[in-house]
Amino acid sequence: MRARLLTAAIVACIAFVAYQNWSSLPDPTALILRMRNPVAPYKFKFTPPENPESGSPIVLNVYAEDTSGKAVDNLKLEAFVHPEGTAQDAQAVPMRAIGHGNYQGKVTLGQPGEWDLDFVGERNGERARQRMTLEVSPAHTFSPPPDNDDDP
Repeated sequence: MRARLLTAAIVACIAFVAYQNWSSLPDPTALILRMRNPVAPYKFKFTPPENPESGSPIVLNVYAEDTSGKAVDNLKLEAFVHPEGTAQDAQAVPMRAIGHGNYQGKVTLGQPGEWDLDFVGERNGERARQRMTLEVSPAHTFSPPPDNDDDP
């Protein structure tokens, strides 16, 4: 009888200690998601141009920063531009460093609508990717004033 009571007490203690330690462990789902989507070493801030039009050159301005918010220079940065929801036939746009974490590239988009911009930066073996969206309006066309046949 004593052996059974002692065994039950030991099992209860082990279960209690295991529960206490288990509850202090990080959430396993969060660990798995973090492994799938590691924290990117860089973030990109895209400043959309004013009134981008299809058929005209569009300047892409991006600011790159590290996880502490400091500007990141010397990145090999490219933008992959494609119509929203389709990654096929993405146009690669090299981004030129202009200093203090700022990068710039030019692209001409042939049609209006939503475009996805996938910015991919790499430096010292660390790589970051971030998607943003750009709304492109139809090309503005000049219409001459209508002929007025009433003029003398």
